[in-house]
Amino acid sequence: MVECPAGYTALEAREDKKRLASLYLKRMSQRPFKLTAEEDAEQTHLVARLAAYGATPEAQARKRIVSLILGGPRLSADLRSELDSLRARYPALPKDPDPGFGVMAFETLG
Repeated sequence: MVECPAGYTALEAREDKKRLASLYLKRMSQRPFKLTAEEDAEQTHLVARLAAYGATPEAQARKRIVSLILGGPRLSADLRSELDSLRARYPALPKDPDPGFGVMAFETLG
């Protein structure tokens, strides 16, 4: 089982997603569709880190925040309270100064 590195947060996940997008674009732009052995290893590592992060309380809370936001403005009082509590614990990420390849991480909503 892969574990998330200590202190790994949505900010690092956002950067890892951008790097994965970069590697994907590089792979798709080359014939045959190959990366170097080092890039393949990096891609595997990034995917594992993101999968491990996805199981953390922070990632789950941020997914729930998005789910509640997408529920619309007519949330019940209980759901509004849940959303406010989650946002207090997991505030929106700062705007990405380098959005890279248009990767829109759900963590930035809110």
